[in-house]
Amino acid sequence: MRANRLNLGSKFSIAVTAIVGITMFAVATLIINYQRESLRENTDANNFAMTRNLAHDAAEPLLVFDPLWLDELVNTVHGVAPSAYAMIADGNGVIVAQTKRSLLGSTLEQNFTELAGVLSSGRESVREYRHESGPVKEFSVPIRIGDKVLGLATIGYSMNDIDAVIEARLRNLKKYIYMITGIILISGIAGAFLVS
Repeated sequence: MRANRLNLGSKFSIAVTAIVGITMFAVATLIINYQRESLRENTDANNFAMTRNLAHDAAEPLLVFDPLWLDELVNTVHGVAPSAYAMIADGNGVIVAQTKRSLLGSTLEQNFTELAGVLSSGRESVREYRHESGPVKEFSVPIRIGDKVLGLATIGYSMNDIDAVIEARLRNLKKYIYMITGIILISGIAGAFLVS
């Protein structure tokens, strides 16, 4: 009954506003979700690159066994990246550098069972699991000189920290999308009144 009392301009404005609003909301959601996935993939690629760099840099100090140099490497990585931990294990699976010093001298079999298999396979690995600090995404890369595997470099990244960084980057994008949506909605309402 009430809809029949509205004049043509009001009905047209409501219809245009609803169509534009729904369309812009759908487009904004798609853009934000696509960008979130893109940032996740980019972050994973960067984290893998950081782990490969650690493996590359650890080859020489592991070959001559320089524990101070190895310790400096894991602490530098831990300070630069939002990582939960960083570690280096030798070819026997003994942890020779770790940001949590109480694990030094222990073996992968004792604390990181799955990594013992990664070390013996000599392949790169990514896994997600629950760590004491929360969900972690762990990247592992064998440390090599030529074909010989000297050990394993591993960095675990806090997924909560990664998500927080991604959401912070998306905040500005959301702000611009909603601002554009508002401008289009206002333009659509004004245009509908003018046309009617």
